[in-house]
Amino acid sequence: MSQPVAVHFIAADLGTRILVFDASFRQVGTGVGWLQLQLGRGIYKARFEAGDRMDDELFEVGDTPITVKGKALSFSSPIPLNNTSTNHEYHYYPSRDLASKPPLATPGVGGQVYVFARDSRQQYNQPPPGPPQWQGLCVRDARHAVVFDIDPKGINAPQNGFASAKLELNPGLYFLEQPDCAHTDMVLKLPFVVCEGWCTHIYVDSKDACKPDSPSAPANDAQRVLDLAGAAMVMLRLDASTQLDEDVARLSEIARQGLMHSQEAVSAQELEEMLEGKREFPMLGLYAAHVLLARPEKNWDKVARIAQHLVRWLGNGHPDVNVLLGLCARHGIPVDQPESAVWPPLLATSWDLAIANGIEPDNLEGRGDWQRQYRTGGSMWSCLYAPKRLAELAAGRAVRSTSFRGPPVLKARDLAQAAGAVLAAIPRAPAAEKITEAIDWKHKLITALRTPNPEWPPFEQAVRRRVLDLLGDEDEPVTFNEIRTHVASLAAQFRVPAEEAGDVLGTLLQQMRD
Repeated sequence: MSQPVAVHFIAADLGTRILVFDASFRQVGTGVGWLQLQLGRGIYKARFEAGDRMDDELFEVGDTPITVKGKALSFSSPIPLNNTSTNHEYHYYPSRDLASKPPLATPGVGGQVYVFARDSRQQYNQPPPGPPQWQGLCVRDARHAVVFDIDPKGINAPQNGFASAKLELNPGLYFLEQPDCAHTDMVLKLPFVVCEGWCTHIYVDSKDACKPDSPSAPANDAQRVLDLAGAAMVMLRLDASTQLDEDVARLSEIARQGLMHSQEAVSAQELEEMLEGKREFPMLGLYAAHVLLARPEKNWDKVARIAQHLVRWLGNGHPDVNVLLGLCARHGIPVDQPESAVWPPLLATSWDLAIANGIEPDNLEGRGDWQRQYRTGGSMWSCLYAPKRLAELAAGRAVRSTSFRGPPVLKARDLAQAAGAVLAAIPRAPAAEKITEAIDWKHKLITALRTPNPEWPPFEQAVRRRVLDLLGDEDEPVTFNEIRTHVASLAAQFRVPAEEAGDVLGTLLQQMRD
């Protein structure tokens, strides 16, 4: 039997994932950027994956060491980058030129944001047949107040398919927002953070979407709209060059798309440099930390080192960094965890980890729990799909929660007790345990919930529909405890705390008093 020989695998990009299979299609090795294996004689296949592209290389192992090199993969990217499938000169050069210019407006001071939105399918000097893809695109602050309308105040070039804006802002949380083409009363909101001394670059490409002729009619022809949920972000120091480093942007994009598809796409070399703090690339650092958190065996010391580098670079104004620090503290790693009310985190995985570990800041105004009810699925970012009147609805919700006192138990975690207490508060009603014998509570509750309130957030709407479904069968007995169980299940799906679920159920049941 021949002795195994060394086989070296080298990818064109450090973030490229490498998988090696034998002739029986069994995986015999995997790595990121480069890989070395001892293989016996035979035919093998090396697969190189970067972003949404992959390339297979067949090779034969004989008696001497060999090297297998991967090609540079032209994956798609919202960022105009060389050697990507979505790059065009009429996007590449304007994106870099506009990034180096002074801000268009200065609504604040201390940090900057640069937005470059485009349609990579649009041909040069051919205006779109309808409204531009960035129609209604704007920047809002954490309270949902308009900061700047990119449409129409930005640098817009409909004939070449891009719009851009560079703003100077106060450090904090903001949203890049655009109305939904199918439901104009709803908006998609992409959160981003501006940090002191940094410029956050946001690159957005377009995708196909269908606009229905009416809410109940089939969709008409597809149209191009911005894909905010698929945006790419890079952060650069204000005192550094404003030109986006091609290699850094490409590596960050491969890491972002790898994290989006649950694939490890940060090489050991890059991870080590992030651990040592040698390279100040905050977004790549966040991706590297979440790569570590996705591994079965979590190395909290390494996560803490990356988090401490990030907080040294960015300060305490980035919610994802604060989540990392909170996670490390809960796993026994001593870290300096400054107070911060910036919420929500940008990465959906950060938000999920924060919820699972109770890391939401206590001093956040209004707690921000309502925001999670508007989260969209299928994105690596914590995008919100919410009504245009979100600020007014949120304000109204805060007023209702502070002005209504009612029975004290309405805010208890025991939902059954809350339901019983509300029903018992109905004039001339008997004790809660005898309520089902004394009044037709099912009919009263159905009447109260039959007409939907369009201003209720998704969780309250889901609770209303679930309760109506439970009460719909008159021959099937339903207890308050069963209602409580279903509401608790919905709360888990929507990631709503038990206390807020109790408030929602109490508010719905309280309508029977009217």
